[in-house]
Amino acid sequence: MSKHNWHVARENEKPKVVRHYRWITKMFEFVLRNPAMFRNRNLVIYDWNKEVVCMTFEDIKEISNKGLKEGETRKIIKQMGVKK
Repeated sequence: MSKHNWHVARENEKPKVVRHYRWITKMFEFVLRNPAMFRNRNLVIYDWNKEVVCMTFEDIKEISNKGLKEGETRKIIKQMGVKK
């Protein structure tokens, strides 16, 4: 079993299919590859079905463009905390 089990969902929506990722950077790549599904919406990031942070598509794009490694990205996400 992995230490992390990330997934993303649009705020106030229950996804039909949940894609789980062991690495948050891979999850960010999925979000950025599907702008029609995620752009202009608030997104909630979960780790093991616990809400970690609420952020926008642009926030994910900004963090991803920094080119950070997995551990650095996780630190930023956890520092952002749960925002509603």
